[in-house]
Amino acid sequence: MFFRNPCNLVVKLFLAAGILLLPGPASAQGNNVLFILDASNSMWGRVDGEPKIEIARRVLTRTLVELEKGTSTGLVVYGHRRRADCGDVELMVPLGSAEAGAIRKKVSAIVPKGKTPIAASLSAAAKAFAGREGEANNIILISDGIETCKGDPCKVAADLSSRGIATRIHVVGFDVDAKARDQLRCIAKKGGGRYFDAADAGELDAALTTVRKEVKAVAAKPVKKTPPPPELQTWLEDDFEGDALSEKWEVIRPDRDNLGLGEGMLTLIAPDGLRATLAEGRNILRYREAVPDGNWRITLRFRISARSFGEVVRLGMSNGKDGGIFASLRMVTENYVTTRAMLGIEKRGRGKPAYFSNTVFEISGRNLLQRSRAWEKRITAAELRLERKGRNYTAAIRLLAPPGAKTAAKWIATRRISSLRAPGNELVILFGSEPSNYLPRKGEGVIDIDWVRVEMP
Repeated sequence: MFFRNPCNLVVKLFLAAGILLLPGPASAQGNNVLFILDASNSMWGRVDGEPKIEIARRVLTRTLVELEKGTSTGLVVYGHRRRADCGDVELMVPLGSAEAGAIRKKVSAIVPKGKTPIAASLSAAAKAFAGREGEANNIILISDGIETCKGDPCKVAADLSSRGIATRIHVVGFDVDAKARDQLRCIAKKGGGRYFDAADAGELDAALTTVRKEVKAVAAKPVKKTPPPPELQTWLEDDFEGDALSEKWEVIRPDRDNLGLGEGMLTLIAPDGLRATLAEGRNILRYREAVPDGNWRITLRFRISARSFGEVVRLGMSNGKDGGIFASLRMVTENYVTTRAMLGIEKRGRGKPAYFSNTVFEISGRNLLQRSRAWEKRITAAELRLERKGRNYTAAIRLLAPPGAKTAAKWIATRRISSLRAPGNELVILFGSEPSNYLPRKGEGVIDIDWVRVEMP
């Protein structure tokens, strides 16, 4: 059969998908269908002279009628309330909470306005299935475009499928380009479902033929649930409020002119050439209480005012001498125009030290002032972390951007280092400014420490 009307095309698509979703004999597992509808601004685009949103409304309402009996239905909508808001995702109709007539009224009032947060919508779908894990949970996503909110919908789809939250994720690409088609097809593949391209009548007819032959009702498979990681308990947390350090901190080789407290920050200043080592450093912070043996995670939040571009901050466990394991952020200036911010992990003790590092940021500029401005414009704070699990140790860092930045801060980790014996139990924080062959020895580094936290199971 050859369908001429685009509306009929998509209607037939969902009727075909309904072969999968129409209930068979009563089952204790349940059969749940959650629709995710794209209501981004691009849905005002036209197919054969008619807005895509009008077609989608009719398709959805008719499909809901077909699925009403014996199937619990729900609806998530995105992009319909606010412009340029990646958080505009709404569970408009919770599963099984309304009949088709009530849902149709809600659908008819949808007005496209905003962006396309597909990943966030799939995450919202996971919450919608709460209490229905292990049942036949189906998602049908209708979208006319690609993710526009920096999310990773393929990853989210794979996660939902692997955890048994969604038995299948089916995706309809409605009048999409090649780039969007690739991403939508990936979502369906990772979600264990089918991708349907509703671009024209010929392609849809072929898709419907395939659906009729291949789509069958799939019972929910029992999923072996991975127990969540144990919650961490805070052993130490100091936010450096007040005008004096806690008595539990010792300052090794104090230099009072370059150490101070104020505005909820502990500020350290390091002149160029001061090495951040236990043997040579100044204003080294050592916590007087020994950190208990076992697994732990130490996190330090701070802001560096990059001035000398040899700044080094180290966070670690010391044996009271120069040995231990340390996470570090180092400004490494390799030539006259470029400085790299490098995350490192180092094990010092008997024998040759072990050291791994990653470049996490790069700053360019002909002089120090240009580089300093570039750093402060892009990075407002950093969180440096050292973590122990058994005999393995890992360093990680998260560079925090100003509010409104396009990319979200992500943790970046080093390779792990192993130690058969605990490297020590003294928590230490060091700050220095190591010299560069490419920059004059002038200036000083400044660090404002916001807080430090030690957590353990």
